[in-house]
Amino acid sequence: GTGVKEDKAEGIKWYKKSAEQGEPEAQFQLGMAYRYGFGTEENEEEAFKWFKKAAQKDHDEAQCELGICYLNGIGVKEDASKAFKWFLKSAKQNFPEGQDYLGWCYENGYGTPKDIHKAIKWHKKAAELGEESAQERLEELEQMIQVEQKPEKCPRCGSEKIKPILYGLPAPGVDPDQYIIAGCCIEEFNPPSWGCTECSARFSKVLSYE
Repeated sequence: GTGVKEDKAEGIKWYKKSAEQGEPEAQFQLGMAYRYGFGTEENEEEAFKWFKKAAQKDHDEAQCELGICYLNGIGVKEDASKAFKWFLKSAKQNFPEGQDYLGWCYENGYGTPKDIHKAIKWHKKAAELGEESAQERLEELEQMIQVEQKPEKCPRCGSEKIKPILYGLPAPGVDPDQYIIAGCCIEEFNPPSWGCTECSARFSKVLSYE
């Protein structure tokens, strides 16, 4: 009702007063208010401004929110390297959502070189702190890494002449001697990852092949 709206507006008034005095928690809460319209009109630019002020004072949640702003272009131009920078700062302070987003960056090569092992590391840290989405992604990545590890021998003929399968049109500079080119159409959800040049077997795990 009207009373609730007035209470929220009054709360924003005090958050703003404290935020202007440099209190990082108040700056973060004010940013959240502007971001989601709590007791005030939504304002992405103001949200970004206050998240940044709090983040610069090592507020872990604000650092994560600032990363999200750079990730999605909220109140600021999208910037992958800055998103990664702030997720990393948040993650190093053991904020689980920041760790989860950092894992996502490593997983997708967003603002940093792609590194599945580092992605697993940070998703695992977040999962251990109770971040449910990180736990789900961690399980998927651990299964993926088992598939991606190169087998020592072909499961069909025992040859060590194994190459990774490259799907899609090969990019300029790709050495055809290092890959088996498989074409563009991938109908199955988990296509084979490896191929044997001796017997033409195609496989994802050591004990399964086509």
